[in-house]
Amino acid sequence: MSTLDSNYKELPRSDDRSKAGKIVEIGQAICPDVNDWQKRAACLGVATEVFFPSDDETAEDAKLICFGCPVERQCLEHAIHAREEEGVWGGATGAERRSLIRRRRRAKTKQRKLRSVLSN
Repeated sequence: MSTLDSNYKELPRSDDRSKAGKIVEIGQAICPDVNDWQKRAACLGVATEVFFPSDDETAEDAKLICFGCPVERQCLEHAIHAREEEGVWGGATGAERRSLIRRRRRAKTKQRKLRSVLSN
């Protein structure tokens, strides 16, 4: 598992509205209010079209804006939690986010298997 993957806590699916108002731990950052992190984003005021390119190859401009953004992790976790399929969020395209979700699921499965083996 990469360092990037280990810094994130998988959030509940977006259809679980009961947790929407609670504080969510994201790595070592606390994000008490979605609007709070959005107000500090480097992309604030940038044209939306930049973050919804026609293909992944033209996503580099958006990724450059995300690079070094103070809320890049919160943005990425929001996109994963909300199951955003399109656009660049937290420096990742839809395909990259889907890959990250798959890696996290595989890591969880491996952890469960390891716990099972160790508990026997």
